[in-house]
Amino acid sequence: MGPPTAERAAVADALGLGRLPGPEEHTELFLLQLPPYASVYLGPEGMLGGEARGRVSGFWRAVGRTPPAECDHIGFLLGLHASLLEEEAEISAGGPAAESDPRPASDDSKGRLARHARHAHFHEHLACWLFPYLLKVEEIAAPFYRGWSELLRETLEEEAGLLGSGERLPVHLDEAPEWDEGTVAAAPAAEDAAAPEGEGASRGSHDLVAGLLTPVRSGLILTRSDLLRASRTRGLPLRIGERRFALRAMLAAEQEESLAWLSEEAEGWAERHREWEVSGGRTARFWQERARATAELLRGLRSS
Repeated sequence: MGPPTAERAAVADALGLGRLPGPEEHTELFLLQLPPYASVYLGPEGMLGGEARGRVSGFWRAVGRTPPAECDHIGFLLGLHASLLEEEAEISAGGPAAESDPRPASDDSKGRLARHARHAHFHEHLACWLFPYLLKVEEIAAPFYRGWSELLRETLEEEAGLLGSGERLPVHLDEAPEWDEGTVAAAPAAEDAAAPEGEGASRGSHDLVAGLLTPVRSGLILTRSDLLRASRTRGLPLRIGERRFALRAMLAAEQEESLAWLSEEAEGWAERHREWEVSGGRTARFWQERARATAELLRGLRSS
């Protein structure tokens, strides 16, 4: 259990976040719109778990911690980073962490190792997805969560300034799949729209929809609220169901207009990623390049 509601309300008030959100707001944001798991945004499948969670779990073990079942959840990742920062500070001050560290090294060496762990965790497993994630939270969330996101993003920017930019791309990004334009040949045909995933749809249409909904591949974070907005502002049909089903149906019914909307979304994301380039460096440029490549692909599909 977390702190009592009165304590949480006092903390929220002190931080200027306002009224605590209710369970409905929490469910809407973190369950239906933006699941707070690194694997969703870094994994080659765009889904929970898998290879991305395995990498995160391996890092927990590498720094001497037992990974929790949901080791890539934002709460656990931020908690791990706080503990790494505290450990580094204790070693620098000659505190308990330095005394209990079994590694046969000087205090200076232990301090460097602790600093390296903090740096690696920040760039490999936090900054590489949290900056775009938080930008999306600030776009669609209720006021409390917008304030929380802005505060967290400012904290991450300060940490990036202290640690410096990474010298190379995080492994999650370096090994992320790119678009294979040879297989992404067309949007779904009308008869594909009602077919279950993997049935009826051509390989090209499946790759297009799956790729668009895989952030590390497309450079986009497309939520249910985005599809609803497209329906309201562009007159695109919206069928009730999981995002893959809804997007396939949208493309099948109004291919030209759907591709136009999606290409605009991709261009918009390329601009969003510029907002964190100072803090993100090469990582932010990776996301920009992915979004621009997606926009170019979609423009090509429109003209084909």
